[in-house]
Amino acid sequence: MKKWLIPVICLVVLILAVTATIVYFVVFEGTEEERGTFDDITSWNEDYGAVEIDTVSKFKENMFVYFGSYEQDYDKKNGKEPIIWRVLDVEDDKVLLLSEYVLDKQHYHNTDEAVTWETSSLRLWLNSTFYTEAFSVAERERVLETVVTTPDNPQYSTDGGEDTNDFVFVLSLDEVEEYFGINWSYQKMSKCASCGFYLYNNCKLAAPITPYADKRAAPYLKGTSNCKHTRYMGAWWLRTPGATEEHIMYVYYDNLMVVKGDDVYWASAAVRPAIWISID
Repeated sequence: MKKWLIPVICLVVLILAVTATIVYFVVFEGTEEERGTFDDITSWNEDYGAVEIDTVSKFKENMFVYFGSYEQDYDKKNGKEPIIWRVLDVEDDKVLLLSEYVLDKQHYHNTDEAVTWETSSLRLWLNSTFYTEAFSVAERERVLETVVTTPDNPQYSTDGGEDTNDFVFVLSLDEVEEYFGINWSYQKMSKCASCGFYLYNNCKLAAPITPYADKRAAPYLKGTSNCKHTRYMGAWWLRTPGATEEHIMYVYYDNLMVVKGDDVYWASAAVRPAIWISID
């Protein structure tokens, strides 16, 4: 090869590399990252036999109702979709509702520091942005401001912080144990007969993510089409602190309640809101 060809070849390679870089940024910069299509997600819009909340004459635990709305199918042109809630508790003239789906991705706290539920950015977001976006004025009149108590971590004795007054919150470990009949110190793994996945707590804590939550990069475990409740299982925050006040508990994709928790600033989980509403 003639010596003068070497710098020419190098120049051509350089030009091609620069051109490819320019084309990449022109074509792809600003384009939202695709995490997959939703052709095989058939559980995110499963209605679980939900009924309009105003049609219910007698509330029962583990029934499903529609209340409020939130973007879920990632098609903003068709408006927000009704939120499906599971009834966890019925007390006289009020009921406790838990979203059946993981609705959005939010850090538990927006700064890597010691925090409690009281001072978390998730609490602020739920009681401001989510509260106003998910409920109409009339619906907000039915959402009850509730005294929320966060017990200490049962294994590490990490302080749960002060009581708060909230319209929207995420569940504590104690509430999960009470309403789902689970003990944090004995979380048994078993095989799902439908899909073969090995999951903790009999898959009682499974909460699929929505397409919108997926586009927001909510963490999940992709299951199979043979088992609706294990498809696109999301990880979701609890408000009970973890091993330290810089850690927070959450429910992992495999339904294990992670008592040690993870860093409050990490994107380890997403949001499954809870509310008390008036039924009077």
